[in-house]
Amino acid sequence: MSRKPPRKTLEQLRSQRWFASGDMRGFAHRQRTQQIGMRREEFMGRPVIGIINTWSDMSPCHAHLRDRAESVKRGVWQAGGYPVELPAFSVGEVMVKPTTMLYRNMLAMETEELLRSHPLDGVVLLGGCDKSTPGLLMGAISMDLPLIFCPAGPMSNGQWRGQKTGAGTHTKKYWDELRAGRITDADWVDLESRMTRSFGTCNTMGTASTMTSIVDVMGLTLPGASSIPAVDSGHVRMASACGVRICEMVWEDLSPSKILNRDSFLNGAVAYMAMGGSTNAAIHLIAMAGRAGVELTLDDLSEVAGRVPVAEPERDCSPSRTRPSNLASDSSRTRRDWRTERGRRTCASPGKDVSTGRPPTAKPRPVSPKSSNKPIRASWSWRSQEQSPAVSPQCRRRLWEVLIRLEALIPWLPGLVFRMVPIDRYPRISTRAASTRCSRSSANRSPLRMRAAKPLTTSPPPPQTSRGCSPLLRTQTGESSMWLPSRRAVPLCEDWLTR
Repeated sequence: MSRKPPRKTLEQLRSQRWFASGDMRGFAHRQRTQQIGMRREEFMGRPVIGIINTWSDMSPCHAHLRDRAESVKRGVWQAGGYPVELPAFSVGEVMVKPTTMLYRNMLAMETEELLRSHPLDGVVLLGGCDKSTPGLLMGAISMDLPLIFCPAGPMSNGQWRGQKTGAGTHTKKYWDELRAGRITDADWVDLESRMTRSFGTCNTMGTASTMTSIVDVMGLTLPGASSIPAVDSGHVRMASACGVRICEMVWEDLSPSKILNRDSFLNGAVAYMAMGGSTNAAIHLIAMAGRAGVELTLDDLSEVAGRVPVAEPERDCSPSRTRPSNLASDSSRTRRDWRTERGRRTCASPGKDVSTGRPPTAKPRPVSPKSSNKPIRASWSWRSQEQSPAVSPQCRRRLWEVLIRLEALIPWLPGLVFRMVPIDRYPRISTRAASTRCSRSSANRSPLRMRAAKPLTTSPPPPQTSRGCSPLLRTQTGESSMWLPSRRAVPLCEDWLTR
């Protein structure tokens, strides 16, 4: 019979320092809480749950988070807690100039100080747009209160002339079409209202979907939460479930320091490479690891990239783009399978699909048996891979290091350069070869292959397992040395990556 973890008592709750004391300060805290219309019985003797909300009218990705905060509150009340909502900086990627990367650490500091300065016992983090996920988590991990991340969810698919469209990638594609004269100005105006049909994050595997998926695999969300579309009714239920679960985590004293370790971040790296995610995630994942006191380097990510095949080698590999009929089914179960292989504790109750509340029945989608030993090619705009000029791995590695070092010295410079230079003037380093005809034969490509220790053309295809996952996921917890061989850490921009 397994022993239940010890539960906190009411006297041990952090919020009791504010509300339970009999001095003048305690009187003032209770007095001011009743000032806003709360009855004494509604907040006394309950865990206080903070809801850090990055809602903003200028952030369409988070336009629904005010409503989701109410759903979280409903779950907190149901579980016997007292919910309080606190606004935070909404780093909306589209509207903020010159780049939201300037403000990621500001959001992290704001989150940490919001948690530190208020009588909170646990927190639900509402975010999803690119830099909001790492920013919120960096601050919450530093504070080390029980937390659950509630992702904003991807937007609905667009449709234009019979073709599914999404944010970001198709914007650049049709911009090139307009400049080439293949579509008219009227078509360009028509596309504005048809490509982004609802609130939510970008429905392609950009930084937003990459980061929320990584966090899902690391165990900081309810299982499969990153796959639920923003407008789906399952997303409302998921937010309410976050409120219930965070109250349980408070009594269990399940803080991030008891969930996150090196294996957690390596699990995230495996999911990152398997999805062929955004290259920005390398910077954010290392920064989050630094806040958790875990040493993670670009060499570690390169090692994972050399071993893990791309499970969904398509340009439109976000769940919102590939499975519009059941967006939270296969992908959420696959990510849960990635996460539970190493037997770690997570935020979630194991074995349930958060969108349905039922145990999963479908097996994870197998990895394609085919693989490619061809090196990653840099793509110019939207030309096909056959037309793209080859760039050597050594050149790409050097470019990567230069950009990372520039971000350490002048954080806004790389982002500004990549926004000012026309898209057809420089080769875009692609995470999935950036080809509109990317085939399943490219299953061995990963975004950081440019830093592989050996030439890519000589690396053997990764062996497959019975469940279609990389053998990296078969390693048991006690054999962590087999996961990634120790390699010399290259000190690249420690200040920017870890602070």
